[in-house]
Amino acid sequence: MGQAIVLPDHRKSGIFRWLFQAALTHATRDPGCVGVFATSLTNHVVSQKVCSEAGFKEVGLEVDYVPQRMLAKEGAHGAIATIVQYLPVQEVAPRPSYLPETYRGWVGDLLAAVGEPGPVHAAAGTRHLADDGSEMDTLDLPRFDMTRLTLARAGGDFARRIDRAERTAAASRRRTVQVLVPLDRPDGAAAFAQLRGRGYGFSGLLPRYLPGGGHAAMLYRSFDAPNLDEIQAYSPMAQQLLADVRTDWAARPRRQPAMAAA
Repeated sequence: MGQAIVLPDHRKSGIFRWLFQAALTHATRDPGCVGVFATSLTNHVVSQKVCSEAGFKEVGLEVDYVPQRMLAKEGAHGAIATIVQYLPVQEVAPRPSYLPETYRGWVGDLLAAVGEPGPVHAAAGTRHLADDGSEMDTLDLPRFDMTRLTLARAGGDFARRIDRAERTAAASRRRTVQVLVPLDRPDGAAAFAQLRGRGYGFSGLLPRYLPGGGHAAMLYRSFDAPNLDEIQAYSPMAQQLLADVRTDWAARPRRQPAMAAA
């Protein structure tokens, strides 16, 4: 579920909650629907509150997703993150996750919060990279100053592929590179570790997001300092998520900005 805006003359009438409940009812009646995602801007908490009260759990932040120019009238001083909330609507078979050791607890807590009991394994070495090349989709989002990469498989050329994507993004004046990493494969854990070593921060999960029902980790690299100060987190879980994202970003290895392609 995306964003909803109610005209000023009709606010405080309950129409937003009615629309929200209608959408949720429609989703839960769909036999093919495993879970529902909701995204809310983090420069206010109304949408977060409605989702939280309906049972959604905060699982990730899309850091610097909405450029400042889109929210200048609302007084934003930088790009604004969206928060991803998730609600499972039917039981499905558990899926394993593979992560670097230092992230097992964090990810395990997020999965437990949304009722995902699958085991979380430690696996990060380059030996887990696929023998053949990497497979990933690239989506350029100029409206949002972002390039998004969705990884299907990480191979021996993963570092080169990421380097090329960063250079292209920098040349196109994108602010952020976001990578969605599959967690149901050991090579995903190896890719996670490589991205972390390149200065990427971890900002949460997209449970059951990938084809086949696998979980995806969200990692991001901001060419400028990310705007974490304007994020308003409504629930205790959202506040903890923000605190963890702040700590993770501060502890990342520092790298020089990507050089634009000649």
